[in-house]
Amino acid sequence: MPATHPLELAEILLLVVAYLPLRSLPPCARVSKAWYQACVPLIWGDIDLRKLPLSTALIQRHNHLVKKVNIVPMSSEYAALRFSNLDCIHLRSMYYVQDIDTTQFIMEHSTTIHLDLENLLSDLEPEFWDKLLGFHNLRHLTMSSIEIFGTNVDKFWQLYARLERIDIRVHRNIHSTLPPGEYPNIKRFGVKGLIVSNVPFFMDLMRKSPHLMSIDWRTTPPDEEGFIAGLSELLQANTLPDLEYLNTGTRHVDSDLFLRLVQNLPPRINTLIIGFSRDVFNLNFATLFQPHFSYFRVLEIGSAMDIKPPFAQLILSSCPLLEKLKAPHVDALIHLQPLVFDQLSKLTRLEELHMRGPGEFSNLGVAVDLRLLYGL
Repeated sequence: MPATHPLELAEILLLVVAYLPLRSLPPCARVSKAWYQACVPLIWGDIDLRKLPLSTALIQRHNHLVKKVNIVPMSSEYAALRFSNLDCIHLRSMYYVQDIDTTQFIMEHSTTIHLDLENLLSDLEPEFWDKLLGFHNLRHLTMSSIEIFGTNVDKFWQLYARLERIDIRVHRNIHSTLPPGEYPNIKRFGVKGLIVSNVPFFMDLMRKSPHLMSIDWRTTPPDEEGFIAGLSELLQANTLPDLEYLNTGTRHVDSDLFLRLVQNLPPRINTLIIGFSRDVFNLNFATLFQPHFSYFRVLEIGSAMDIKPPFAQLILSSCPLLEKLKAPHVDALIHLQPLVFDQLSKLTRLEELHMRGPGEFSNLGVAVDLRLLYGL
């Protein structure tokens, strides 16, 4: 009889989280020892200290397997834990930086590659920023609703110069003076949920980041046309030759400005997420799409309430390599048009479709694998 391994309650919960989507959960709480040894890295690789009742003793026995933790301001017993191979820390809903235990926990894990700080409504201590500057493995920083003041602003930019990816929603006081020099390490730049008033600042920041591969701009500057015009100038000057992913958020801009942006897209771009105003759909789509979008793998169109079937068919025919299409606001009759479905059937690489509407599209508010629907 093969050796077995009894699972503790916390491990069963972790097992459910890890394996239930795969429908391969073993039928009992005692599993073969060989199977357990094979799956235990998956069970313990990503733990959530916000929800699961994990004892510190159980965690400590597996601390070398933990790569990612999700935490909130934690109890002192959790804060005393140390993980030898931790890559990613997600700190959620820490509304005031009064929790010395939690900040100390972060500062003790210099192996961190990705740090996600959310909802810090007061600035971190200077010592915290000093410690982050010593995190030589840190490559990805996510900051949401954080205020940065005084000398910490300078430390933020020192850290920024070393990062490969940043996603920010921070206090506007960092949007004033950009330090001299370039930021050659930054490859992915995201701004979310922030009313950006200093568009020239961010244009200059992108100009000084020559190796940007991804711009994820999910915010609304007061000067939308200035933003699109500035981005078009950067693209026209070939300032961002490595750009592959562009999300301009929801835009309602002049059609000529949008056309200028599209015409200057770099050849490596394969993902475009952009909002259209209605007047854009009065353009000649054959002229607009076909020369530029033949290499797209992902296309997301938002805020366009009048995507008529001919336009939809033309978009689909212009993007033969599409793997994902998201058009959440479509014409009410689009699901009745056989030409649209005929064009969908020709997209042999298409795996996901996100649409809303009556009839056949009523259940497509979430991703649908088209290979199941259409036999692709």
